[in-house]
Order: sequence, then C-alpha cells, then structure tokens
Amino acid sequence: MSHTVTAIVLSAGLATLTCQAQTAPIFDVASVKPSEVAKSGGKDASIESITPSPNGLTMSNVSLLSCIRWGYNVQEYQISGPGWLGSQRYDIAAKAAAAVPVDDLRKMLQAMLADRFKLTLHRENKDLPVYALVPAKGGAKLEEAKTGSPPVFKVSGGSLVFESFTLAEMADRLSAGAIRVDRPILDKTGLTARYDFSLKVADSIADLKRSLAREQDPAVYIASLAVLGLKLEPRKGSIEALVIDHAEKVPTGN
Repeated sequence: MSHTVTAIVLSAGLATLTCQAQTAPIFDVASVKPSEVAKSGGKDASIESITPSPNGLTMSNVSLLSCIRWGYNVQEYQISGPGWLGSQRYDIAAKAAAAVPVDDLRKMLQAMLADRFKLTLHRENKDLPVYALVPAKGGAKLEEAKTGSPPVFKVSGGSLVFESFTLAEMADRLSAGAIRVDRPILDKTGLTARYDFSLKVADSIADLKRSLAREQDPAVYIASLAVLGLKLEPRKGSIEALVIDHAEKVPTGN
C-alpha cells in the first residue's frame, strides 16, 4: 500500500513539474538574423531600437548586450561578459501566441536567448565605485507629479526633462545611455514619490547634442541637482551583476 501511495505522490510531483515547464512563457515564433543596418555600415550602424508590443517584440540592430539588458531589466554596468556582446548586431522579431504584459515579454526573451544564443549566466554582488544620490543640506525641493501621470523623458533646449519620474528612475536614466556619468548612480534619498523636474546641462540643443557624444562628467549635473536640493556623493556600493558564463555569436537557425 505504501509503495502505491509513494508512486501516486511522485507521479503528482512530476505532473506539477511538467505543468510548470509547459506554462513557462515562450515566444510562439522568433526570427534572429544578422543586422541589415550593421552590414551596410554608415551613420546608423550604432543605432538600436527595441519596440515591445502586447503581441511581441521587435528589435532592430541590437547587440546581445542590449538584449540581455532589456530581457533581465538591468543596466549595462550590471552585465559582465566578453567584449563582443556589445559589438555583434542582430535583427530580432518575436511574436507571442496572445497579448501578454511586458514582464512576460522579458521572460520570453530570456528563454529565447538561452535557446538561440545558448546564453548561460549567474548573479553575484560586486563592490563598485558609485555616486549616491542624496538630499543636500536643507532637503529636497521637488514638485510632485499629478497622480496617475505616465513617466515621460524628453529633451527641451539644453535641458533633460523628467515628468512623473521617481528619483530611482532618474538615477537609472543617468547611469545608462548617452547621458550616463562615469559610474552608476544609486538613489539613496529615501524619497519614493513621482516628481516633475528638469536638469539643465547645456545652453542649447546643439550644445547638448555635442555633449551627449561623450560620457558625462558628473559636474554637468551638479548645479541642476543643487537647485532640486540634491547632490551626488562618491561612494563604494554593492551592485548585483549578471556574469555571462557562455554565449554564442551565431544563433541557432530560425
């Protein structure tokens, strides 16, 4: 009798595992090809685009580094791996069987990267030089956004405009892409509301574009942050990193 009960329990456990495996989100169809833009060269060879929609994901001229960053929802500085991750370019079109939220699209991309690029990685904490975003003497001077307003980031004249942003989201934005400073910024303000504010970094849009062609000196932001009652403090900080154990340059066939 006990053998029968054990067999039933094991059988039920296996059925649960099988069910979990079957319900893990994956794309219904995915195409991965070498980037057409990268092949042709020219001024657009370094421009990437990632466009999620309810039914899928379109990625043009993307590096595997950018795919990992988007799929795992981390910043570039959190990814440690071979240099080619940022140089090889791909065009990816993936469709889900039905409309899904963005979080599921990220999980689907993770599964696709493991399948097509044989990507394996692990997480570990690393101590890195960072800037801590903290209130200045006298406290923060910020205007709260209207409740329910969606976050908007834009450039206006020589200013970076943040609408309905948390300070953590602003810190992430200043840690990545063309406007990034020379080390990650970690939000240590303790403030969690959404705010409307701007950072003036140049006198004109032309000056701003020239400035964005290089990594930003944190001094560019200091005066604007001071107006908001904020400042950057150099520190050592513990950052969760994704360490790439293995990835293949040439994905498996479509």
